[in-house]
Amino acid sequence: MKQYVFTFDTNDHQRDLIINASGIVDAVNQLKLILNVVKTDSNYQTKGVYYKGVIFNNHLL
Repeated sequence: MKQYVFTFDTNDHQRDLIINASGIVDAVNQLKLILNVVKTDSNYQTKGVYYKGVIFNNHLL
């Protein structure tokens, strides 16, 4: 499992989103769901979403 990091930029602030996913396609699909929820709320106007990188978790259980 990898953690994909995206920067979510609105008019008021920037925030890093860390999404747990098995691949980039899964991460982008989760990001699309988040953006659909944010777009329904009229208080936020999204300026952009930027990809920052991947955090690998190599832990043995």
